[in-house]
Amino acid sequence: MTHTMLLRRTFTHLLAIPVVLAAIAIACGEDDVADPPGTQVTTDTQPPQPIDNLALAFDSTTEAVIFTWTARRDDTLRARANHYDIRYGDAFPFDWVASTRVADPPAPLDDGEMQQYELAGLRRGSHLYASMRAVDAAGNAVHKTGPAEWRARIGKIPIAVV
Repeated sequence: MTHTMLLRRTFTHLLAIPVVLAAIAIACGEDDVADPPGTQVTTDTQPPQPIDNLALAFDSTTEAVIFTWTARRDDTLRARANHYDIRYGDAFPFDWVASTRVADPPAPLDDGEMQQYELAGLRRGSHLYASMRAVDAAGNAVHKTGPAEWRARIGKIPIAVV
């Protein structure tokens, strides 16, 4: 083998090394190419705004307890939370873990809109405590509301006490 052929072979191998290393880096996700503007992934760590006006009232025509509240923003990027976690029970003090979870809460509306949920099947003479929280798509949950209270009075329309 001549000296020229040996130099060509060595030079060819040296050129192949950066190409192989670049291919490995790209396969591992290290391509040093910035994401296009607006596509960068950010982690959502901020919970939705708290619901601070949960109220309970009795609808005598349907004989159901009506939960009402004002929808709040999720965060600066999203206008609404992903879902609500609404719970109720008859024990005081209210126990979030031991309480009954509403199976079909309404979907959150845009910030500032009034929302409601109807809980049927309660009998007169019942005592009800309820609390709720908004949860965003990343699973961040706002602190639970303080429990709202509803007490049925036999022979009268029940009142809501918040």
